[in-house]
Amino acid sequence: FVHAEEAERVGLANLVVPADELDAAVQDLTTALLAPPRDAVIETKALLRDAGSRSYDAQRTAERAAQGRRLRDLAGLSD
Repeated sequence: FVHAEEAERVGLANLVVPADELDAAVQDLTTALLAPPRDAVIETKALLRDAGSRSYDAQRTAERAAQGRRLRDLAGLSD
């Protein structure tokens, strides 16, 4: 058996909250996870806006680069 604080300390848990705060913590985390990342929305709109002026290959390259940036952001590997 591992207590909550120990689980957090050794990396088995990312967050520990008192039982009476659990519902609010779950709501906060859910809201954060479901919120669209601002930079991703801006970049997606730019890709859509500029698609008509790019060749198919150029658009594909731009989209691939954007996906790479977003994945690095999600993984915490941003520049």
